[in-house]
Formats: sequence, structure tokens, C-alpha cells
Amino acid sequence: MNSLPSAFALRRAFLSGLLAFAGRPLWAAPAKPLDVSDEAPIELPKFVVTESQILPPPEPWRYAEFPGFEVLTNASDRSTQRLVREFRLFQTAVSAIWPIAQAKTALPTTLILCGRRNAFSAFMPDDNQSAEQGMVSIFLTDKEQASIVLDLQASTLNISSLDPNANISADPTGEATTSTSGIVSDFRVDYYKQLQREYVHYLLGRSEPRPAAWLEEGLSQLFMAMQYDRKTIRFAQIEDPSRVSEDEASAAQMNANAADAGDTVTPTVVAPATDSDFNKALQGRGLISMQQMFEVTHDSPQARNPLGSRWAKQCYAFVHYCLYSTDSKTLQKPFLTFVLRTSKEPPSEALFKECFGMSYSAMLQELRSYAGFTAYKFQEYHFKGEGMPEPEPLALRDATDAETGRIKGEALIRAGHADAARNALIAPYIRGERDPRLLASLGLWEHTANHDDRARKFLEAAAQGKVVRARAYLELARLRYTEAQAQPGGANGRLSAGQMAAVLQPLMTARTQLPAMPEVYLLTIAALANDESGPTPEQFAILSEGIRIFPRHPELIYRTAEYCLQIGRPEPAADLIEIGLKISPNEKVASLFLQLKAKLPPVPPAPASAPATKAAPARTK
Repeated sequence: MNSLPSAFALRRAFLSGLLAFAGRPLWAAPAKPLDVSDEAPIELPKFVVTESQILPPPEPWRYAEFPGFEVLTNASDRSTQRLVREFRLFQTAVSAIWPIAQAKTALPTTLILCGRRNAFSAFMPDDNQSAEQGMVSIFLTDKEQASIVLDLQASTLNISSLDPNANISADPTGEATTSTSGIVSDFRVDYYKQLQREYVHYLLGRSEPRPAAWLEEGLSQLFMAMQYDRKTIRFAQIEDPSRVSEDEASAAQMNANAADAGDTVTPTVVAPATDSDFNKALQGRGLISMQQMFEVTHDSPQARNPLGSRWAKQCYAFVHYCLYSTDSKTLQKPFLTFVLRTSKEPPSEALFKECFGMSYSAMLQELRSYAGFTAYKFQEYHFKGEGMPEPEPLALRDATDAETGRIKGEALIRAGHADAARNALIAPYIRGERDPRLLASLGLWEHTANHDDRARKFLEAAAQGKVVRARAYLELARLRYTEAQAQPGGANGRLSAGQMAAVLQPLMTARTQLPAMPEVYLLTIAALANDESGPTPEQFAILSEGIRIFPRHPELIYRTAEYCLQIGRPEPAADLIEIGLKISPNEKVASLFLQLKAKLPPVPPAPASAPATKAAPARTK
């Protein structure tokens, strides 16, 4: 690859800094696992089918993997191959611009492509059906894993009632007024762009704390508009608003043909709208107030379904204006300051004025002018040689019953469909599937449903199958610890050596897998605090490892300092307390560290230094 132009490099560094402004590392280097011997076979739970709907028939899905992703699809192989190839090129282009996108992930992200039998509808959230009727993509995530679900069946959508802000705009003073201009009835779906958008949301969603919805959407729109081929990337370039789409050209030709034929009965053909850049999408449409834009949350209808939404395009316009307008040199610093400040306090006009030196209404005027007459800079990046590598074709095959049940079941859990998720997970198990990943999913599901006896059996079997699932080992250790606490086998109500080994074994395995979780180290401390013998040097080193990985986790730092005091190591406790006081998010947490500091033994006075003695004069002969 050619080296990046200096301006491009500066913006890349700025963007990377913006997106990594706070939070813990995304992953930790795997630790060396402990050697463990095989255990006795686990007697797994039995299920009795009493209702036919509990055991649906197996579904014909196809399965494939590529780095970082599992694909479950019931679309045609040809459509799946084309979509994934383009997506992988997009990934390469994003990584060239945004190096943080190459960071290691935990479990593979699942990509579910719904091409027939209305499969997409099963994943739509229940809480706002009026907004979801036009959705074609869903991003479902938790702390451990994410799913991107695409509906490949609909080519156009009716979105006339989907924009929650369809009748709200803002005049230059920021006051809300009614407007019906620019409301579109039909929208052409671009599945490639929707997958790209959800992927950028996935990358941003791994940050801790997660960026605000307006920032995520603005950056996602910026990446969606990126133009690229295997030789060149153009980033932040805006399309010509007068450009005519194929649908618009076809509609114009049909209307012209009708007029030439003297047809006065046939209604005028209206082309479906396309997902345009902000300068075209906001033409003739009032802007929403800046406060409204900032207050949209990740789970709101606007954020979940941005097709045709002026909120999404206004977020795009604001981010593009601050980063790539001809005034960006003066806007980037206040923009980054505002992002950092609003990650810790709610947005307000007073805060906005403090950062940008202008009111909300003044910024709306700037954005309205920018959308109409966009003066900006874009970046171009050229690859050397043959350019971006051609992705390998997917090795598609029929999905196993366990793969289908696990991937669908976990996505349904994240979508909030508990009963459907349980049925999807249990059905392949009843039919005889014993894949360790399915057993781990079942165990975690039973644990969340407070069926810990069943959860324990599933998780024990998954661990025996050497499943790669850090949370499965963590929850298994937690269940073993709870059992040991109920019947401690050591002296003075503490855990015996055997009980400690049973708890620490899965925790040590969890340390070797992604994602790194502070809960692993918190449970390790709790177990060591109840051990009848003191920690070994190796065990104490594990606590240091936790602090290195999570240096800004107040509870982990507090518990580690507390344990150091318990075992008579005041020096590291004192150091940790000082760190805790610096990172405390509020006075309540800081007071806990101060109370712990009061328990430190007094520091012995330094020994008095001996008075310096003068050297005896040299003898002379």
C-alpha cells in the first residue's frame, strides 16, 4: 500500500482517538491454561415434549465461516456469496482507514441472512411494531457477542409512517414547527449498505462506554458512504445531489412516454427513494432540534430504523461538518471535547456553547447551509500492486441442527424473545445434538432462567467438551463456588483445597479465552478470600493480571486492595487505594476507598540518617 497522505493520516489518527476515547482494552493476551484431567461423564437433563410446538421440525439453513464471523443463511448461495464478498472488501477498506477495527474479537459475530419464509420477522423486537414494519436489518448485541440479521426478501419498503420526526422540524431559532415536505412513501433497499451500517455499529458498540446514538449513526453513515474498489478508497466524499438514480431515470422515461402518447389517465410514476447522502436527503426537509438529535437512545425507533429518517441524516451532516468541512480545523477540537464531555454528563445547550462557542440554533443554521452548499474535503487512498486481496469464496454447507438452534436461539435471546429462544435451543438437543457450543448456550440460558441445577449439568458437559466460551466457564465456576459456600469443607467455615481447585479450574480456563471479563478476577478474589490457606505466588500474580487488564474498574481495584489488606500485604493495597481514588466515578465510590485507606497500618517513620563524617586529611611525609 502507498503511505497515507498526511491529511488522511491526521484524520485517521483523530478518528481512532475519537473512537477509543475511553474504556478498557477490548481483549487480553491469553494466559497459559492449567492442565486438568478428564472428569466423569455428566448425566444431562431430560426433556419431555408435551406440546407439539415445543419441538418444531429442523429448518433448512446453510452455514459458513470466515474470520470473525459465522454465517447462517436461507438465501440462495449466489446471493450469500455476493453479499459476503462485498462485505469482506468493505471490512478491508474500513481497516485501512480505521486500524482499531482490526482488534481481536471474542466469539465470532453471527450474520443471519433471511432470504425466504419470512424468517426475518422472528427477530423483530416486540416493543414498537409500528417502527419495525419497515426494518430490513437488526443489530443485536450483549457484552459477549453480537448478531447482525438482514431481511433479503423485500426490495422496497413503505416508510411514509416510519420517521418518528416526520412532522417535526426546527426553524432557525430552534423552535419546533410542523412540516410535511420530503415525506417519502417507497424506499429502495440496499442490503449491502445496511450490512455495512450494522457492521460499523458493531465495531463502535465494542467501546466502553458505548458512544452516543447520534455519534454512532453519524459515523456509520460516514462509512456507508465510503466509495471503494480494490485499488482506491475515497472517504467522506459526498455525492452530487443532482445525480439521478436508475429508478428515477426509469420513472422519468415512463412518464415521458405516457405524455408523448397523450395518456392523461395513467398516474405519474414516482421512483422509490434511495439512501442518499445528507445533502440530498435533507433537501426540502426541516431539521430537528439539536437537543432532540442528541437525546435519541440506541433502543429508540429512530436509532433502530434509520431508513428515511432525517435524524440519521442530520447526525451524518453534523459529524461530516465537524470532521471534513472546510472549517474542520477549527471544529475538530470542540467536537472531540463535546464527545468526551457528553460521555460523562448529559448533553445540554450550555455545554454545547462551552465547547463550540455557539448556540443550538446557530449550529442548525450552519447545518442547513452546509446541507445546501457543501464545501468540504475528502480523502483518497491508493493501494499498491493488485490492490485489496480478493476474498476467498465461502465454503457453504448445510447447517447442522445444533448450529441452527444455537445461532438462532442466541440471537432471539438478544432480541428479547425468551420463549422462542428456549425452543430454538432445546429442539436440536431433544433430537440428539450434543455439540459443546450448543450445551454451553443451553447452560447459560438455564442459568438466566434460574434453573441452576439444569444449568450446572449443561455447563459441566460443555466444559468437558472443551468448549471455547469464556462466560460458560465463569458461570460454571460461580455455580461451584455457591455450592462450596453452602457446605464449606475447610477449617473455620472456609473452602477446602478440593473445593478451591474445583472453583479455580474453570476460572483459569476462562482467563485463556476472549473476551477478558472482570467478573473472572472478582470471583477469583472472592474464592481466595475464603481459602483455608493463603494464596500461592501464582495466584497472587493472577490478581495483578486482572489489574493490568482492567486498570479503570473501581470494584476490581477495591476488592483486590481489600484482599491485600486481609492477607497482610499493605504496600500493594496502599498503591491500589490511591489508584481507586483517582478513578472513582463519584464521591460515594471515593468514600469507600477512603474508608479502606483508614484501615492501612501506619507507615513506620524513616530511619534517621547518620551524620556525614569528614574524611581525614591525607598524611604528608
